[in-house]
Amino acid sequence: MRGPFWSFIRWNGEVMSVMTVLDSQQESRCLGWRGQLVLLACAWGVGGVLTFAALGHLANPVFFLGNVVQYDLVSLPFARLVAAALPWIELSLGAMLIMGVYRKTAFSVAGLLFILFVIAQSIALIRGLDIDCGCFGALVERPVGSGSLGLAAGMFCAAMLGRTCMPKHAD
Repeated sequence: MRGPFWSFIRWNGEVMSVMTVLDSQQESRCLGWRGQLVLLACAWGVGGVLTFAALGHLANPVFFLGNVVQYDLVSLPFARLVAAALPWIELSLGAMLIMGVYRKTAFSVAGLLFILFVIAQSIALIRGLDIDCGCFGALVERPVGSGSLGLAAGMFCAAMLGRTCMPKHAD
């Protein structure tokens, strides 16, 4: 019995390779109305979290710059660049996901951002830093710990699930 993914062996000149491809009749990786519901939940959930985070960072950019500097991962000039650009990137991605514009790309970039957040928070935990995660700026103060790490990891999973549920020919 063949599912949506199937494997075949193809001869490429002298090299034999095993490839996994999406069945050609499969329009979306998540079937039916439940799949579309999962896609919308992921888009609105990840988009909502990114938008809320962006608004928190834009409401008090100096506080957010302090959060970025506390991680002690980058130089001060680069921290200023991150603190200035990241809220606008988050706001743009959130809007794209909520409005359904270039969702596949937005899910991918959001997933990359959340992985970077997981890495930064993991480094802070390993170093034993007692700092605010800076997830939502001054709106919600939350220390770096299992809760903030779980939020970032969960949002990464939601972004990847949403990307997986996109139709195969989307953006």
